[in-house]
Amino acid sequence: MSQTKAIHVRNRMIWALDNTHDIVVARMVEAAMEGDCPTWLAPEVEHWRVWASIADVAFEIPREWGETEWTFCEQLVREARVQAVQHGDVFPRDLEAWTVLPGERVSGGFLRYPRIPIAAITDMTDALIDTLSGNLAPDPEGGWWFVGVPGGRQVIKRRTETA
Repeated sequence: MSQTKAIHVRNRMIWALDNTHDIVVARMVEAAMEGDCPTWLAPEVEHWRVWASIADVAFEIPREWGETEWTFCEQLVREARVQAVQHGDVFPRDLEAWTVLPGERVSGGFLRYPRIPIAAITDMTDALIDTLSGNLAPDPEGGWWFVGVPGGRQVIKRRTETA
């Protein structure tokens, strides 16, 4: 099982640690369910439930979305960030019963570290907010952003082909 998930939003790709990705997407599901979820968003929320629970599938924005949908989604990420900050660091016990998809636990119930610090989770939300709003810093030279990592944002180097 890979520790990374590739997120595709607005013709950009960023990599995220699987656990922080799953935690943020699960919080987005909860935020969507707490409010008045628009009819057009309901099918996406069903995808998010899966993406927050199952390994190797990641957040992606439908290509037909425009500014209205991106802005609404960005607000859900902001709400997810607030929920995450209120909760604080995430420990293995937090995933034992947390579910947003019947029969499955968030992140498969598996945490890669003894704890995921809140700074890693807010890095994930902030990168997603910046991507949705079109304000994410350009990709680093020869690589992609790797967000939500304990210890701070990193870079995944692009492989280059040689003849």
